[in-house]
Amino acid sequence: MTAGQYPTIQHGLGLLTPDLWKRLIEMLRAYEKDNKNETRKTFKQNSNATIFLAQITTSSLIGGTDNRYYYTWEEINMVDENTVEEKLGGRSGDEAINLCEIPNTANNVAPAIDLDGDTYPDGFTMRAIGDCIDSVYLNVVVVMHRIVDNDGVPRYVFSLANSNDGTAC
Repeated sequence: MTAGQYPTIQHGLGLLTPDLWKRLIEMLRAYEKDNKNETRKTFKQNSNATIFLAQITTSSLIGGTDNRYYYTWEEINMVDENTVEEKLGGRSGDEAINLCEIPNTANNVAPAIDLDGDTYPDGFTMRAIGDCIDSVYLNVVVVMHRIVDNDGVPRYVFSLANSNDGTAC
């Protein structure tokens, strides 16, 4: 029997009554119809995305850009609501990107801050994730995604609005 050909069940088998069989066939029809949809096929092709917890450990400016960074990270486990630990044998990397930074320019940063605006405090700057103005680096925990770009290259991405900090108030 090929897709689109569905039997008519006239006799039940215990709890598998003809009405239940009819419902199962309707679900199969809907599933097979949905899988002809190109959008669904594209989503299924990208279903190799992986989601896990990671701790951002350092950042470095992406050359030729403004207010965009590469982030080093290591996979972690959550121990309890106050504690995380490095995942033994976990993943790590040094080129994760913050999706929120993609549209950033020298003067405007996501989600919507005008760094040159009249009300933006003098002495303040947008900070890379975890990078405090007092030279402290916080190991910020993020939900990391492993995706594959259009060229088939695996990428590690997360999305988090950057903070703004400075010495003047």
